[in-house]
Amino acid sequence: MCFLFGRFTACVFHIQRVLESGLRTLAKALNIETEANRSWDSILKKIDEEIRKPHHQQAPDLRTKAVFYSEAAAMFRAIKTAWRNPTMHVENFYDEEKAWDIVTAVRAFLTHLAAGLQE
Repeated sequence: MCFLFGRFTACVFHIQRVLESGLRTLAKALNIETEANRSWDSILKKIDEEIRKPHHQQAPDLRTKAVFYSEAAAMFRAIKTAWRNPTMHVENFYDEEKAWDIVTAVRAFLTHLAAGLQE
């Protein structure tokens, strides 16, 4: 609705909630507790730690889909660094084109996540 009504910065702000659901879903798939790790950074660090573990110590699903999980973590990190932090800390304002770019990036991450977790 924010995008439709030309509230592009609000659109980017609200899409961060959707993105957080994706992060928590990714963590859950790797058996990473998210309640104790409330910040995105702490959850992402735990995901990175799991990905870097020796093969025999990794979560079972990660052993067979390492590329998928690595790509998902990289996509999330790129979005977080480029848009989440500046948006949540009121550093940026977005026009229609930039907001659409961010919506598209978040959609790509979520599509990647959904496809990989269904396999």
